[in-house]
Amino acid sequence: MLRLKNLVVFTAIAVALAACGPSTDTTTTSDTTTTTAPTTTAPAAGQASPATATSTISVTDLGVQNISEVKFYSLPAGTESTNGYFDAVNNKVTPEHTLPKTDILTLNGWAILPTTGKSANQVIVTQGDQNAVIAIAPVSVERTDVAKVTNNPNYTNSGWTVTLDPATLPADRAVLTAWAYNSDTKEAFQLSRVHTVTFNQ
Repeated sequence: MLRLKNLVVFTAIAVALAACGPSTDTTTTSDTTTTTAPTTTAPAAGQASPATATSTISVTDLGVQNISEVKFYSLPAGTESTNGYFDAVNNKVTPEHTLPKTDILTLNGWAILPTTGKSANQVIVTQGDQNAVIAIAPVSVERTDVAKVTNNPNYTNSGWTVTLDPATLPADRAVLTAWAYNSDTKEAFQLSRVHTVTFNQ
């Protein structure tokens, strides 16, 4: 009964935060550990440098030797995640995007682990039905809005951001999903909102 009550509370919180849109405060104090290529533009003053992903992703950053060791939990259709939101692609919260293939993609959102009362350890970004891992982002961006709405100061740095080179994605269309990762249990929980990017040629 308590677990059901907590699920209802966190679902209401997720919906409330989704209505707020993505945070514009992206302050962070920790270093990026997943960069494999330089970012293409310098961040504005006071902003975090997003992690940058290329076609080579090291799953050892997740504490595993093979991605098959991670258990992925998809959201049931029509439900909201209690683990956070994949807010935006290039600051657009709509789930459908049409962009030039030359545009660098910046993804962001927030990710928590309600069962532990802490922010997620990392966010895994996947592409397509087979959930091919295309990025691993640290969770360290300041999200005071999440801490305030959840009434949990442990979620203050629950934001994440990562940039993708579209050359590493399918030529015409990419379906992007984000997952809150618990490194202790090797579990990944799908975040609310899936983004589809269609590329102009």
